[in-house]
Amino acid sequence: MSDINKTLLIEQLDCFQIQRHDFLNNFQVIRGYLQLNMPDKAIKYMDEAISTLVSQQEISAIHAGWIKAILLGFLFGLRLKGIEAKVNIPYNFKEENLLFDGEMEEYTGEFHRYTNECVESSEVTNPECYMGKIELRAEQNGFTCVYHLAKEDKIVFEKIFSTD
Repeated sequence: MSDINKTLLIEQLDCFQIQRHDFLNNFQVIRGYLQLNMPDKAIKYMDEAISTLVSQQEISAIHAGWIKAILLGFLFGLRLKGIEAKVNIPYNFKEENLLFDGEMEEYTGEFHRYTNECVESSEVTNPECYMGKIELRAEQNGFTCVYHLAKEDKIVFEKIFSTD
């Protein structure tokens, strides 16, 4: 197993621990609302918790495992800094595509470094005021990833990765 694959595996295990903690916490909050006979608050809380899973679900639909692993690590890295992030992934990333599975794996280390730099550059005070956006774009011979960090709809940081 290559060093980058080991790194990605360790990161995915860390993501799993974070996700497990979040799920347990969410269940405890919902249970508390129900025990206090506050079903409306429980439903509202569930809706909010579900909305945070949409980006994870989008990333999980990507066919290429190495892109999926790196982006999930990216998403959880931002979450640990308190930054919510939305993702925009075109349909062709969700289809079986040999270009992304095979030939593009040479970009694994470079793409991983890019996402780590984006997370490190997203160190902000009052992270709840910021929104991250991760957008993938299929290109003729590869792909581009654009990361924006915005505060009140004003982009304060942007970083682009491209295989072209």
